[in-house]
Amino acid sequence: MRARAVVAAGLLLGALPLTPATAEPRCDIELGHPTRGASAVSALGADLPEAARAAGFTATRLERTLKTDSTLWLDECARPYYVEPADPAPDTDGADPAGADDALALHSRPGSALTIYLDFDGHDPSGTAWTSSYGDFTAEAYSLDSDPAFSATELTRIAGVWQRVAEDYAPFDVDVTTEDPGEAAITRSSSGDTVYGTRVVISPTNSIYSDCSCGGVAYVGVFDTPSSHSYFQPAWVFTRGVGTGSKSIAEAASHEAGHNLGLRHDGNATSAYYSGHGVWAPIMGVGYYKPLSQWSRGEYTGANNPEDDLAIISSNGPTPITDDVADGRASAVDIQPGTTSGEISTRADVDWFRFTASGTTTVAVTPLSAGGNLDVRLGVYNDDGSEVVLVDPLSTYVSSDSASGLSATTTLSLPAGTYLANVEGVGAGSVSGTGYSDYGSLGRYTLTLATTTPLLITADPPGGVVETPYSAALTASGGEAPYTWQVTSGALPAGLTLTSDGVLQGTPMHAGNHQFDVRVTDHANISTTTEMTLAILAPYEPPQADPGPPAPPISAPPTPPPASGTASPPTATAVRITTSRLPRAAAGRKYRTRLSAIGSGQITWTATKPARGMRLHSNGVLRGVPITPGRYRVQVRARDSAGHTATATLRLRVRR
Repeated sequence: MRARAVVAAGLLLGALPLTPATAEPRCDIELGHPTRGASAVSALGADLPEAARAAGFTATRLERTLKTDSTLWLDECARPYYVEPADPAPDTDGADPAGADDALALHSRPGSALTIYLDFDGHDPSGTAWTSSYGDFTAEAYSLDSDPAFSATELTRIAGVWQRVAEDYAPFDVDVTTEDPGEAAITRSSSGDTVYGTRVVISPTNSIYSDCSCGGVAYVGVFDTPSSHSYFQPAWVFTRGVGTGSKSIAEAASHEAGHNLGLRHDGNATSAYYSGHGVWAPIMGVGYYKPLSQWSRGEYTGANNPEDDLAIISSNGPTPITDDVADGRASAVDIQPGTTSGEISTRADVDWFRFTASGTTTVAVTPLSAGGNLDVRLGVYNDDGSEVVLVDPLSTYVSSDSASGLSATTTLSLPAGTYLANVEGVGAGSVSGTGYSDYGSLGRYTLTLATTTPLLITADPPGGVVETPYSAALTASGGEAPYTWQVTSGALPAGLTLTSDGVLQGTPMHAGNHQFDVRVTDHANISTTTEMTLAILAPYEPPQADPGPPAPPISAPPTPPPASGTASPPTATAVRITTSRLPRAAAGRKYRTRLSAIGSGQITWTATKPARGMRLHSNGVLRGVPITPGRYRVQVRARDSAGHTATATLRLRVRR
């Protein structure tokens, strides 16, 4: 168990010389003390436009916000920061990840140049605006008890906070982490410094809380400031004000980091904080009591803040991530049965996948279980793009941390073939009523495909001989065993029958190439049919030796033997290749069939043009995993023990 860091006053920043990124910035407008509301507007007087420009507001917007949002304060130099009201939320941690042994070393995008550090270890803010306003103090580590070591419950909740905050910032190239990245990864020393971020301290500290009785505090728009960056660090979440549950801490942490990134509160005519409706609430409002909290652009009825959260975040450092899955069916990603991960990063992002299926097929898309921002719609289509089904369940409130209908699942009975699936983020209901749009329906998901592989007949029967007992088992792959076989058209050679379990047996009576159609049906009642050719040969009759000229009269002298010895009798007849066609194959699927021929002794096979990914073995087994769909001509050669050879060109179709 990892112990909490013990941070003494002056151990971190306070013991270091102040750098330009840490030093207190010049105070261009002096108010003398922090202030808010109409008093702040009055104190600014003619300096209001200048203060607004420095804070990223218009003068009208700053004046209106100060008068309507009592949580917006100006410090002694007229720089804006938010002081959130205390609003302890109930602990709702049932969906937290289990097994959080690495809870203090979690990363959402390791390697990103930008960082949001969720600091649970305690922190000394010496030399910052916070100690300038509230005096020197050291923030204690997050805790549920008096034990200095993190308990299993505490680690699980830390992991739950991280998972939720990481999901809120998933659309952006920023690493949300619980592992201390070092001060250089947070502080921005100059405009040329591209490695920086923000620290969000989660603590029960009473030092600021005793003065503000608040849930958190954070400066506005300081995430990427190149001047005195560390002076405005960190953002704070006080567990005395929001509670110790992972849901409430995460909502507050994403909210305070949002202020650092330049975002303001989402409210309405009666409240600076909108608490949402139905299952939904804005992250920059109050998300404690709704299971689906998302970034917003003020589309709900009565919204007082139409700012585009996603655009503002992007303009202050974190850029949108690169799309991970193709957005068109022509470039759909091929998937196999199992689980695939994906991410919806913008409202225009639609992820396409291609798969083969036969019989009962289930496709399920599941957003993140704890703190997910994504409401998904799933579509399944035929390979030509025609719709099979669209699935978009109605989202329904279950609890403050749980909603039904955000995932989508369908189970279908599909004929053997190739299909497409797409995933996109959607809204629900009326945006101006009790619903929400697809604007903030973003985040990670898993797509699970469970299907039987396409049902295929994998081999033609070997040839036989007239009046010779014959038995051969037909083979199939895919589908759901057991299989049932039957002849649907044409005729078997007289004397042969096909059993329901796929055995050709009997004694053939007539020679010839006999063509017939065979159908196999699997346990799910999915069928496939193929044409077969069974070669039945006449019994082998070796050629008679040449008796030579008539015997001479008795009185004639005997004919001397040839000088070179007696000539060898003729050898057996030429090899006959009895396989006339190859079973169809599927690209990316294992394939195996055995060629057949009749000749003297052992038959050895070669092929001059097998399909890419396949090989003809010397024993006549053609197998492998074909790579490219298409129609192929496979040239094969059979050689028997007597040296006789035969060649044939067999057609092979490889389906997509």
